[in-house]
Amino acid sequence: MLVWLRILFICLLCILCNGCALLATGKYQTISIVSSEPSSEVTINGEFADSTPCEVKVLRSRKHVPTVEVYKRGFHTENVKLRKRINPHVYLNLINLPGWFIDIYSGAAVRYQQPDTVILRPKKKK
Repeated sequence: MLVWLRILFICLLCILCNGCALLATGKYQTISIVSSEPSSEVTINGEFADSTPCEVKVLRSRKHVPTVEVYKRGFHTENVKLRKRINPHVYLNLINLPGWFIDIYSGAAVRYQQPDTVILRPKKKK
């Protein structure tokens, strides 16, 4: 009987110590990047990611917002500001205090808002 109570306690502890947002949405989020000029280069934190239009995966973080830049030859480089929002899945923790801490620490409590279309401005010719 005591063995079954220990197993039950461990199972309940495992359930309560999971962050709902982390389980539901994970540590990464897919962001759609669209620009006024097709085939523009997209870099995330200085590393080439893809060409527009594209979907890129970014790491959710409570501390650092990824730097997204869109570039095309003959146009000015545009920085895309990703705005942080609270991931609605975090509210599923309700009274699960360890789940709140897990979601916040892992970055899963953060959700980035999808950016608008990036408008590239042409460079002036001399």
